[in-house]
Amino acid sequence: MKKIFLAALAGVTAVAASGQIIRSDASERTFAPVKPAAPVVKSWNHSGLFVNTGIGLLTGDADADFAWEAGWGYRWHIAAGVSWEVFRIGMNVGVSNFSETFDLRFTSGLRYDTPRFGFIGDRSFYATFCLGYGGQIGAAGGDGGFVYEVGAGIKLTRKCSVGLFYQGDREDSYYYDYRSGSDCDLKWGMLGVKIEYQFR
Repeated sequence: MKKIFLAALAGVTAVAASGQIIRSDASERTFAPVKPAAPVVKSWNHSGLFVNTGIGLLTGDADADFAWEAGWGYRWHIAAGVSWEVFRIGMNVGVSNFSETFDLRFTSGLRYDTPRFGFIGDRSFYATFCLGYGGQIGAAGGDGGFVYEVGAGIKLTRKCSVGLFYQGDREDSYYYDYRSGSDCDLKWGMLGVKIEYQFR
């Protein structure tokens, strides 16, 4: 009788231990840690509309010393770091003489954004070059002609950048100078600092 009792006790103990193992396995499967998904990082090179504004010094045949610049356009990212500025419409106005230094420009060009560098806080540099047609509106009202712009700077965020630029204006157009009573070449440009915001 004692042997039967001991055999029954051993059987119950074995079944209980087996059940504990099964519950333990099930618990491990239920509470196993799930690896979090990697965060999605948006590329800093992207297409979209942009707006910009800046201030700088006028050079050449301009009565004003300082000018304010503003513009907008559309940039199309076409390759690694390379974007085509499909169109850019801009204007600058002389601060001290609005009527003689209002300039309107229609240009197109390229922009290059470098990879991001750790030594500048995981930001990137950029460089731009565009050319097109521009004309002066106002008292000096020239015929218009070839214009260009070059610029370089730093991209502070995915959408915002700041840098230096130079706008060169017509070298072959002319206007009638009422003070001297003769036709004169209209050569002037603008060197300044520009901030830009690109949407999307």
